[in-house]
Amino acid sequence: MKKQILFGLLLGLVCAGPAFADTHYVVKDNAEASSPFTSWMTAASNIQQAIDDAECVASDTVLVSNGVYNTGSQTAASQLANRVAVTKGITVRAVSINWADTVIEGAPDPNTFSNGSAAIRGVYLTNGAVLIGFTITKGYADSNGAVVSGFGGGVFCAGNNSVVSNCLIISNFACRAGGLYGGTWRNCLIADNVARYPSAPEGYGGGGAYCSVVADCVFSNNYGHRAGGGIYSAGDRVTGCLFIYNKGYEPNFCGGGIGYGANTVVSNCVFMYNYAKAHGGGVYRVKSIFNSLIANNRASGVGGGFHAFNADNKAPVNCTIVSNYSSAGIGGISMNVLSCLTNCIVYSNIGYAGASGAVISNNISPNMTSYYCCTLPMPLYGEGNITNDPAFVNFSGKDYHLSPDSPCINKGINQGWMNDAIDLDGRRRIIEGTVDIGAYEFQRLGVIIKIY
Repeated sequence: MKKQILFGLLLGLVCAGPAFADTHYVVKDNAEASSPFTSWMTAASNIQQAIDDAECVASDTVLVSNGVYNTGSQTAASQLANRVAVTKGITVRAVSINWADTVIEGAPDPNTFSNGSAAIRGVYLTNGAVLIGFTITKGYADSNGAVVSGFGGGVFCAGNNSVVSNCLIISNFACRAGGLYGGTWRNCLIADNVARYPSAPEGYGGGGAYCSVVADCVFSNNYGHRAGGGIYSAGDRVTGCLFIYNKGYEPNFCGGGIGYGANTVVSNCVFMYNYAKAHGGGVYRVKSIFNSLIANNRASGVGGGFHAFNADNKAPVNCTIVSNYSSAGIGGISMNVLSCLTNCIVYSNIGYAGASGAVISNNISPNMTSYYCCTLPMPLYGEGNITNDPAFVNFSGKDYHLSPDSPCINKGINQGWMNDAIDLDGRRRIIEGTVDIGAYEFQRLGVIIKIY
């Protein structure tokens, strides 16, 4: 009995106990491959081979040489096939720092030439696994958008601690989250991904992603047929990202850049040239948004720049919302009347005046309360607001920094979160004692910034 107990304890320590970290190497189609693949000479001939041989040690690494990895498949968690399935909490890293050198390609269902039960996704990541430095492309998911096998054509992350870093996620297809589903992403480019059914007009959201935590990523030219061209239903936070030329296209759903991020805190992001066929050309319904630029977006519904309708969705703080367009009402920001806009520039937005068809300058919802904002006309409720032209550095050139004679300099109201915060340029949020209105803090020539 004692021997059986001891054997059981030792077996349990195979993945959980102390172990030496190993590096397992991959060289595409290596004829000299020999387990445990711990040298370039004996490297595995494909990525999955090295992953399967690795121990359950977080510091284990699978190091992958250049090549296009487009053969083989592996199922995981009773889902559809994946070109690569990282089923252990290890790191899979490309050797090259150039995305184009190391490519993982999925494949469409041969029966539909698109999504389907025989499709091959790009990568599956278990919770705790890390993927670094790859191009993930041509991945497809199942055609059933109601189950997880239909999520994430490029990458499916099984938990918030699945990490995708320094990757290009391009031209992938799914019912929900064309590019990526779940996890934490850093320093990635997510472009030209599509979320929709292969043969029906309906589709789920998130052309680029359906996410948890995102930092320093670019979302470009993604298409969410139902909602959220860039991201649908974001999770905890989105920081330091650029959303440009994304589309949410179904006429009853919203959010060209981000859609349905009801629990998401957005900070230090740029939303430009996004489109929603319904409401919220740039952003739709996030929990809160700080230090962000929302400019030149378009909606066929209300809120060319920003739209939210629930009282628990807080209005933007220290944002610049400019040159957005709506063909059905408010061009700049449309929100619940109980929301309080603070320290924002909302200017030069255009909307159509409903059935009359007249083009109007329409910046904010008429009954919103605004504090220390620059907008026109003067808000009915609030204090500290100004209607002066914000005097951008180059309005026609899309440079929305404040010029030296801007009336927005030192005219905001300080808040506690600003003490350790940075503006959209990465500068201290308060430089001269009082915060500026808008996303950018003006810095005079010759000013020395002391970093504490």
